[in-house]
Amino acid sequence: MQNISIKQLPSPSVVVDEEIVRRNCKKMIDRSKQLGVAIRPHMKTHKTIEIGKFQVEGLEFKKVIVSTLQEAKFYAQSGYFKDILYAIPIAPNKLEQAASIHSSIDVLHLMVDHPDHVRALVDFRVSNNAALAGKKWSVFVKIDCGYHRAGADPCSPKTLDLIASITKDNNQHFDFQGIYTHSGHSYRQQTPKEIAAIALEEATVAGQMGARIREAGLPCPIVSIGSTPSSDPAKPIDFSRYPIGTVIQIIPNHSCLTAAMFSNYQILKGITLFELT
Repeated sequence: MQNISIKQLPSPSVVVDEEIVRRNCKKMIDRSKQLGVAIRPHMKTHKTIEIGKFQVEGLEFKKVIVSTLQEAKFYAQSGYFKDILYAIPIAPNKLEQAASIHSSIDVLHLMVDHPDHVRALVDFRVSNNAALAGKKWSVFVKIDCGYHRAGADPCSPKTLDLIASITKDNNQHFDFQGIYTHSGHSYRQQTPKEIAAIALEEATVAGQMGARIREAGLPCPIVSIGSTPSSDPAKPIDFSRYPIGTVIQIIPNHSCLTAAMFSNYQILKGITLFELT
């Protein structure tokens, strides 16, 4: 990193305050410990090794989530992150890359939500077992908790059939991890009460689905839930801080989009700026 002056920064620039980032990461880790649950932080926004380490600091297992296989490869090649979940249902044309990453670390978990995924994974392993270094595929079944972007229907008998096809019919090819949900629709909510309702809905859907799987005599080691808003509902704006006549502009934006617009981050450490590329 290169020591630079804030006066030299182009406008606009992304400035990341290291102290605040560390504090936020610790808050989430402490919250998970308080609840007695494991945490798997997402890397998709910052895409840096440095902040990724902050997110798992003090945890026994350095487990992370990514949104692309390029991100998975990046974190795998760091040598620090060896348990990675690719959070998008896998496309058959990405299996070769997934196998390469899976064989290079402890485990790359994949997501499935349709029988076609299972067939593609089995066919690849049968014909390309060497590419996997003899390892089984490690998979989660994604469950739709109301977002409707991806995930198997928790109310459909076909979802239990899907899990049975992994854990019984093709168990020689798979290490089944459990189920995973993501309440992406929580980002659209406007109040803490609405966000809390989505969080409760997600937890209920996932918990009931996990129970149904076990009642059917099938394994379900992990039931995973979560999104950024539902993990810690935002506090409402305190308008008493602003006198009548104050113009407030609220610009909704996803932090992932903001980060993706810049190739370099400016890291504020104390009063000193460093450039991170």
